[in-house]
Amino acid sequence: MIQDTSGAMDAAAINKALSAGQAVQLVPGIYYINAPIEYMQNAVIRGAGKSGLGIFSQTTIRATTAMDAMLCSYGWLGGSNTAAASVPAASP
Repeated sequence: MIQDTSGAMDAAAINKALSAGQAVQLVPGIYYINAPIEYMQNAVIRGAGKSGLGIFSQTTIRATTAMDAMLCSYGWLGGSNTAAASVPAASP
């Protein structure tokens, strides 16, 4: 399987599941996003951390472009909050 490093597919799939009210389970791997992940109240996003055996099999979300936020509550982007610093794009 070829991974989409543009961020379009991962961001769209995660946002679609969250907007449908579904819990999102991100299996270990790297997820590239080109737009913020917007979540509603009571949304659930789960990922994997470092295993107890010291083997790294974790979930990582990387921005492919600079954005004001990688994760934000629904509607925050359209608000007037301009105090947040931009998140730089990740290096491949």
